Amino acid sequence: MRIALEAHDGQKDLDGNPVILHPMAVGMAGRNREEQVTGLLHDEGMNYEDYVKRIAASDNQLAIRVKYNDLRHNLKRGRAGGHWHIVAKHERALAVIEPLVRAREMRVLSVASLGESASRLLAPLRSASEQSSNESL
Repeated sequence: MRIALEAHDGQKDLDGNPVILHPMAVGMAGRNREEQVTGLLHDEGMNYEDYVKRIAASDNQLAIRVKYNDLRHNLKRGRAGGHWHIVAKHERALAVIEPLVRAREMRVLSVASLGESASRLLAPLRSASEQSSNESL
């Protein structure tokens, strides 16, 4: 937190609010400590479109998830403040990042349901195995 506070000391956003409020919001949107800390430290200055493409191509789930949280917060702020040029920029970035987040969520759900299906399929085999073990005692 101290690093983020020092990095954004005295900075104001387009609406005149302290810039630190945005990294704090992105950090608080994190689902675990790693995402929260990364969210606090996420704002770096570089070519925005290249930055988004690098994150998308990295397959780094932490970076993708934090960027997703970042974009959602930026869109909310941009729409509320009427900053439509920034909203358009973030919508383009979200179109790159959001499918990656959704695909990851679908893979996780698929693996979880596969695990449940496998357990149901293997249950009769386990029962037969346990019964044969008990008979040999």
